[in-house]
Amino acid sequence: MASLVVFARLPVPGKVKTRLAAGIGPEGACEFYRACAEHVLRESSRCEDTRRVVFFSDESERTDVEKWVEKVDKEMEVACQAQVSDLGERMSAALGEVLNQGASKAVIIGTDIPDLNADLIQKALRVLDANDVVLGPAADGGYYLLGLKKVHTEIFKGVRWSTSDVLQSTVDNAAAAGIRVAPVDTLPTLRDIDTVEDLREWHSNQAAATHALYETVRSVLNA
Repeated sequence: MASLVVFARLPVPGKVKTRLAAGIGPEGACEFYRACAEHVLRESSRCEDTRRVVFFSDESERTDVEKWVEKVDKEMEVACQAQVSDLGERMSAALGEVLNQGASKAVIIGTDIPDLNADLIQKALRVLDANDVVLGPAADGGYYLLGLKKVHTEIFKGVRWSTSDVLQSTVDNAAAAGIRVAPVDTLPTLRDIDTVEDLREWHSNQAAATHALYETVRSVLNA
């Protein structure tokens, strides 16, 4: 069986989307994050024959995270992320955990990508049948999805997180290690929301008008 790892934070004002909060305030940023995260969790629940695990950031919040996640998906499990500062190490640990527990392949995603959906996640899992790694490119030069069949720690080495060369550095690392990566245009480029400019640009897109998050985003932008 495949596994889906979802990195998430408990939606608490002042603790989530701090860069976005600089533009719309901590309450608005938290409202957006909660809605977006729950949208991603609902989409995750549509993935068939896939174990789903939310990895949260703070062990002291376990009970609250369990209650929150259960409201959206009663079958989704929860686990705490490794308590290390490097994002690559945290992702490696989470992916390694589900793979060591019997997953044949695994995909990891975040919870701040409004346009991420079950079809894209399931496509990524299928792509792994013929590739070692698949990446979902983000508009800011990073990636919103990573899929693999075994943990390749080499792909994370030297990556400068939160910069515009994260995706390219990861692809270069894989190539140097002889790891077969699916073409980067296999999955569409999506926008993750880090700043108020990101949110405004997403909201101004014509396709966003029919999205489940459209009214929430309009509300927080106009507050």
